[in-house]
Amino acid sequence: MERENSRKRRKDQSTGSAEAAPMPTSEEGKAIHAMFSELSRQLTEKQDRHERLVKLSRDTTIRSKRAIFVMQRFQGQPSDEAILAEATEELQRVRIELLQSIARELQGQPYYLYLRAFSPGLQEYLEAVLFHWFLQHRRLLSLADLNAQLQFDGGLTLRVSHDDFLLGIADLTGELMRLCINTLGRSQDLTMTLTQFVRSIFTSLRALNPFTLPRDMSNKMSVLASSLAKMEDGCYQLRVRGSELPPARLAEAMEQDDGGAGE
Repeated sequence: MERENSRKRRKDQSTGSAEAAPMPTSEEGKAIHAMFSELSRQLTEKQDRHERLVKLSRDTTIRSKRAIFVMQRFQGQPSDEAILAEATEELQRVRIELLQSIARELQGQPYYLYLRAFSPGLQEYLEAVLFHWFLQHRRLLSLADLNAQLQFDGGLTLRVSHDDFLLGIADLTGELMRLCINTLGRSQDLTMTLTQFVRSIFTSLRALNPFTLPRDMSNKMSVLASSLAKMEDGCYQLRVRGSELPPARLAEAMEQDDGGAGE
């Protein structure tokens, strides 16, 4: 009986508290409902835009890799013009079909709010376009020229950040290392040019203040040092053993040496 009376008293107290609490007027309720409806709409719009940018970034990565695979057939011969032309067409399609869509999604939006959504694809495109520019001109495409290429009709612009540019350069060196090994013994001038170029990139990046570099740069610098060492070893093999082995066997000999060192 006492327990029931206690429950009844608590119920009466809670009912009294609820009745004593001021209830919002209908105008206040409508205003609050409108505010939360607007916040919900903005959040949904932000999530939808983020998903679209992620998909565009993924497609950009795939298409840029295709262009890179085409350029890895480069041999430093006059017949390579067809390879560069094919890569040019693919990169131009990526620029118009995908990067322009990214720029349109970002129009009027905070750039860094969505950066992580499209940065992976943009870095892969930078790697491909820097690779293509080097094969044509034997030098590095500047950030200013790169941003100039990413201006579209209607005032649309896709800006490349300094961090993405540095990460793209670091990724470029991996493709240059593969090309160096693939052309080892077939084009000595190209092999030496590639090695000297990657060495200059490594020296320049190492001279930068590490506290100002992107977070992923330390890992990429380790990979870059390993790639450069492999390229320099290839140049050594070319100089010392080039007369002993045919060109097709030099790369195979390097792989065997690497395997033995790993064991």
